[in-house]
Amino acid sequence: MKKSRAYFLDEKRVKVDAWNGDEFELLFWNSINYQIDKQLDWSFTDDLVAPLFDKYYDGDSDVIMGVIYWKILSNNFDAPMGYRSFGQSERIRIGAKIKELRKEHNIGANALAELIGMDPASLSRIEQGKISVGIDVLSKIANALGAKVDLVREEKKV
Repeated sequence: MKKSRAYFLDEKRVKVDAWNGDEFELLFWNSINYQIDKQLDWSFTDDLVAPLFDKYYDGDSDVIMGVIYWKILSNNFDAPMGYRSFGQSERIRIGAKIKELRKEHNIGANALAELIGMDPASLSRIEQGKISVGIDVLSKIANALGAKVDLVREEKKV
């Protein structure tokens, strides 16, 4: 069962800890959602935002300003003006490395996707850092590219 968590950081910002470990900060134009939340027996963050992330967020942050935005608005709340993401840098770095290795091996994206039994659109989103990838899928990709997934100690820069 997916279980995202959402809470107000202040009157205009909501922090979302998505079910898959991704973190977001939703930014609002004004404090109306906060004010309404404080007056109701119903929670904007617990009863609307977190369940929306559980239902629609699949690792592709485009849904935040897409379906999640519209669902918040259609529930008569102020929709977010934008969001900040935390933790996407690793997805972007890993995706770029996958693409680099794929090109070094002269393997097209469609061919790699077929080789590992994945939809080409999903591979594209992985390479762009738009979605998280589990260790099993990452291992399949690495194996197909003659690489391995390994934990290594990062050297400190002096």
